Amino acid sequence: MKRRFMAILLASGLMLGLCGCGSSGDSTAAPMPPTPTVESTSTQPVDEVVSKESDAEGYSVDELVNLWSSGILNKQDIESKVATGEISYEIYEEFLNYMSGDEEFDAMQSEETSNFWDYPELNNVTRDMAITDAISFSEGVAWITVNNAHAMLINTSGEVLYYYNSDHMNTVKYSGFFQGVSLFENGATGDTFLIDTSGNVVWSKENGISDIEAIYGVGSVESIEITYPAEFNGYLVETVYVNTFEKTCYLSAIIKPDGTWLFEPLEDNPIRLEKCYCRYSDTDKNPKIDFIIVNLFSGEKLFVEWTAKNQPEAIARWQEEYDRANQDGLLYNNELQGFTDSSGNIVIDCSGYILEPYFTPVFHNGYCVLSIQNADRADYITVIDTDGNQLFAPIKNSDAGDRYGFVSDGYFVMTSKPSNVEKFDPLYYQFRQGGENCYITLEGEIYDYELNHGCIFPFSDGYSLVCTDWYSDEYMFIDTNFNDAFPQSSNGQNNENGKAIEKTYVTMNNFSIEGKWKSVGSYGFGQAQPGAIVAFDGTNCNFFSPSDTYAFYADGNDYRLECTSFMSTSTAAFTVKIIDADHIDVYYGDNITELQRTE
Repeated sequence: MKRRFMAILLASGLMLGLCGCGSSGDSTAAPMPPTPTVESTSTQPVDEVVSKESDAEGYSVDELVNLWSSGILNKQDIESKVATGEISYEIYEEFLNYMSGDEEFDAMQSEETSNFWDYPELNNVTRDMAITDAISFSEGVAWITVNNAHAMLINTSGEVLYYYNSDHMNTVKYSGFFQGVSLFENGATGDTFLIDTSGNVVWSKENGISDIEAIYGVGSVESIEITYPAEFNGYLVETVYVNTFEKTCYLSAIIKPDGTWLFEPLEDNPIRLEKCYCRYSDTDKNPKIDFIIVNLFSGEKLFVEWTAKNQPEAIARWQEEYDRANQDGLLYNNELQGFTDSSGNIVIDCSGYILEPYFTPVFHNGYCVLSIQNADRADYITVIDTDGNQLFAPIKNSDAGDRYGFVSDGYFVMTSKPSNVEKFDPLYYQFRQGGENCYITLEGEIYDYELNHGCIFPFSDGYSLVCTDWYSDEYMFIDTNFNDAFPQSSNGQNNENGKAIEKTYVTMNNFSIEGKWKSVGSYGFGQAQPGAIVAFDGTNCNFFSPSDTYAFYADGNDYRLECTSFMSTSTAAFTVKIIDADHIDVYYGDNITELQRTE
């Protein structure tokens, strides 16, 4: 086994400086101080430990070994710094070669890349497998469906918390998380569950039947149905038909997010459930009272007489409190043309903007995306913070139909109202379809994400959901560096027995790499992450970094691709193997990036 170090880092400033490793905003790595103590895991003399000359940014191979061993940098951190040029490819390659064969290193690599693709039920993972349905992360977890057969609840590490398999996966629906639970339904089988963020089933139809049978006896329940608001809020209405010799009736109850009743089931009394309150009749017990309204979150009750003609003012107050809680405490007032606090006072004056017609701006995560117009009624967008500061000069809105924007993790994406939602709340319905797919930073920088037929979703919990192909329903999650967050664990294709398939490469004379290529494999390099488009124009390309120069020439039966970053600071050399005229494999060491020609 090759030598490993554990560096004892005494300076707290070093730890803080390195915690940001992997961030695309860092241009220079913090210098390493002398290592005061070294603990060797081998019997080799200390002076035999590898020592390489540091690259231009201050890293050397032995420093990377120490940082890895100390747990300060993981594989993703190092690869991110390589992609941004903070660690040279030469140093990175020497680091990998040096660590290769170290059992602990290999085990840590395997552990780091383990995610839902390694789940036992997916025992034949191949590159043909795909995420065929998904929902954005909320409360630290997300739902995905793999190959229309395997529904999984995953956390931000890709760990599977709940698994569901069905032959009728096309009828499965799952919601985002609210109050710690998600609604999971299978229309074909009738399965209905409330599942929490740990993957525990807190309520099911079986639970509902058992609770009623505990009162009316085994076999008393003939049917059970559930309803819920268009915007799932963690609560369900349970309607049960009970038929016994002593009692035959419908019972209705509210199921709370913890799976218990909000109040005892009511007989023959339908319940109306809204996003922050419920309403039911009380005429049987009190003829003067038409209905009772209950605040779901505070438990406050209103007793409304049948002579009341108008909706109680308390409901409007509850709705405002609910909206403020989800909009940073700031609500837009159309008459006052600005955002008000809980006392109704203007705290952000927006009268200087011309808002798009019928547009009501909302705050989320400390920012508000304003969809505005100039004096000639052309469409623009900008972002303001909770102090009303405009973060950048207005930029053109290429798709005026997208009126809302959701800010998270330093980016925002314009969003539009889904056609099947009556009242739009961008906190729960976030997507971007049609027009130009792009991410915009809070400094106004635009990052295009080229997709032939797809859409992008706003960042949430550090990840953005990307529909890479709208027609074939294929999805992936990317991180804030635009890398595939959960690449498939196998770089090679497998057959039905799980054995690696040997690829056949061909020799082609005068092969040209010029044109646009899509990264279609499970591994990406530099800018060529899965789903991304890279272009070669004869002089420049964006494979290694956004503005490379490159050389491409025959090398035996294969080809050689050499990419030099902007300002000629680093050069990376790749071996290109040809599958056919429109498909190639680009090798960097043992890693393979698959490219498919698009034009």
